[in-house]
Amino acid sequence: MDWRNHIVSAPDVLRGEPRIKETRIPVSLIPGY
Repeated sequence: MDWRNHIVSAPDVLRGEPRIKETRIPVSLIPGY
């Protein structure tokens, strides 16, 4: 499983911050768990 298939970024969602595909969960939140 390639992690690059699950991380996306779009300027209109979360101000372009990288997030998990098809969610509004930012990637920066994951290391905190």
